[in-house]
Amino acid sequence: MNFKSRTITLLAILTSLSSHLVFGQDVKRWDGYAQPGDTRQVRGPSSPKWLEAVGFLSPTDKPKTSYCTINLVTNELYEHSRVALTNSHCLINNNAVNFKTFNYKTFNDYENHFIKNNLITFTSNTGKKVIVKPYKVFWLDEVSKSNRFRDYAIIILDRVIKKNEIAPLLYDLHSEHTMREYLFSDDFEIVDEEDLRMRESYRETLAGYSCDKNASLGNNCKNLTYDSNCTPILSNENMDENGEQSLYRYEVENCFSYPGSSGGALVQSFYEWDGEENESVFIIGVNRGATSKILKNGQYDSSKNTIVPVHNFLVHLDSAVNEYNKKQR
Repeated sequence: MNFKSRTITLLAILTSLSSHLVFGQDVKRWDGYAQPGDTRQVRGPSSPKWLEAVGFLSPTDKPKTSYCTINLVTNELYEHSRVALTNSHCLINNNAVNFKTFNYKTFNDYENHFIKNNLITFTSNTGKKVIVKPYKVFWLDEVSKSNRFRDYAIIILDRVIKKNEIAPLLYDLHSEHTMREYLFSDDFEIVDEEDLRMRESYRETLAGYSCDKNASLGNNCKNLTYDSNCTPILSNENMDENGEQSLYRYEVENCFSYPGSSGGALVQSFYEWDGEENESVFIIGVNRGATSKILKNGQYDSSKNTIVPVHNFLVHLDSAVNEYNKKQR
C-alpha cells in the first residue's frame, strides 16, 4: 500500500480518544501498581534467551508521552533481521502530544516524525544493549473498536541486527495459529513419552516492558517482565459474508501486563524430540492490552489481555521479511 497520499485524519481523531484501550467506557485511572496475585517474572541472566528479541520503544522528543514494546522478528528462512512488530496505537500515542504543533498532511509527514523521534533498545539477558532507530513504517493498520485484532504495525529498522547480537523471534510460516489447538485435540496421538512431553511442555508466554511502579516487577518500564501462565479465553476466527475467514480473534487470561507492554510478544514454546530434546519457540501475536473486564475497584483487569494474532497480518509480514531480510540469508 502506498501511504504517501494517505491522509491521517483518522489517526488524529483516534488520538483524542481515551488513552485506555477499551473504547467507550468510563474507567478509573490506573494507580500505577501491579494487581494482587501478579505472576510475572523479571528477565534475568537465566531467563529464556528469546526474551532478548523483545525490545523497548521510546520517544525521544519532549514531553514524553507513552512507551511501548517492540519485537525483532523473522521466519525460518533468515537468521538476521531488520523487521520489528508492535501495535499501531503505539505509533499514534507516541506522537499524540505533537499533533497540534506539527502540520501533518500525509502519512509521510507522520512517518517522518515517528522515525525522527523514537529509539528502539534491545537488551541481552546479560545487560548488553543494542540501540537502533526506525527506518520505515512498512505497514500500519488503524486502531478502532471494530478491528482491535488488527492493531499492529510492521517497522523496518535503520540497520540489520545480526543473530549474534540479538537473535530474532521466529514466526511460523506453516502454522495457521497455535500449536495448542493441535496438541490438545483428538488428532494428536500420544504414543510415547516424547509425545506426552511435547503436550505437557506447551506454554504461552506474554512479555513486555510494563511500567508499573513495583520495584520488584516492572520498575517504571526499566525491567522486561514475562508471564508464562497464559491460557486462551477467546480463540476463533471471524467469517465474512461469503463464509471465508477474515481474521483471528485471540484473548488470554492468567498472565499480567500493564501500560508500556503494548506491542509485546505472545510466544508459544514446546519441546520436540529429534534425536535429542529441542525447544521450539514462535511468536504468535502482539499484546494490545487489557480486555474490557473491569475490577471492583473500577480499573481494568490486567490479567486478561487482547492479542493481535500474527496470522491476521501474515501476508504483509512475509512481504517485509522477504524484502528486508533476504539479503542476509
